[in-house]
Amino acid sequence: MLYATFLDASKAFDVVWHDSMLHKLYHYGLKGTDWLLMKEWYQNMSSQVKWEGSLSTKFMELQGVRQGGVWSPTAYKMFLNPALEIFQNNSLGMRIGSVNIASPTCADDELLLSMDQCELATI
Repeated sequence: MLYATFLDASKAFDVVWHDSMLHKLYHYGLKGTDWLLMKEWYQNMSSQVKWEGSLSTKFMELQGVRQGGVWSPTAYKMFLNPALEIFQNNSLGMRIGSVNIASPTCADDELLLSMDQCELATI
């Protein structure tokens, strides 16, 4: 029997710590000018709210993944990846031959697959 757990981590987008995310992006191979671009993008990040045609004053964003950014889903997945690697590194979850398909993920939507329901409690 196949067991599936569907996770929606949309609230996690708002609490990602910038320094930790930048550290993990570097660890996963984003270096040089690409890393500096991400650092610049997140350092001193601010936003404004538009309401009925008027803009609020700017406010600093000290955490969270930039909403709507092209790199945001990738950055978030790299931030989340250590949790998903638990499945892969411990040979948990579904496999097709030697290919691990235990945790397909897109942005903040995650799916954990296993033939053993106890494995799903690992994460």
